[in-house]
Amino acid sequence: MRVPCTQAFISLEDDDLIDIGVDTLGARRRIMRAVLELRNALAAPEPPEEEHEDDFDPPEYERAEQEGTAPLKEGHQVPGPPAKRDPPSARAAAAASP
Repeated sequence: MRVPCTQAFISLEDDDLIDIGVDTLGARRRIMRAVLELRNALAAPEPPEEEHEDDFDPPEYERAEQEGTAPLKEGHQVPGPPAKRDPPSARAAAAASP
């Protein structure tokens, strides 16, 4: 009977590692930690499918903000274009004239 590699690996025990020549304790601990992580990963339930970005429907207030139709809070105004500033040479000339 042939056992798949994954099944053979997760069925390893500390004595099996000694039998195949893994003599140092540190190496056996690292291998057994990997075996334990694989066992846990295989036993864990599969995560649910993630939603695709195409399926996302933003809440109504976000949709209104994106469309530019969101009402402003009381006292707020839509900012106008930035104020024009004089170039530095015009300011210097204006300051020099009486």
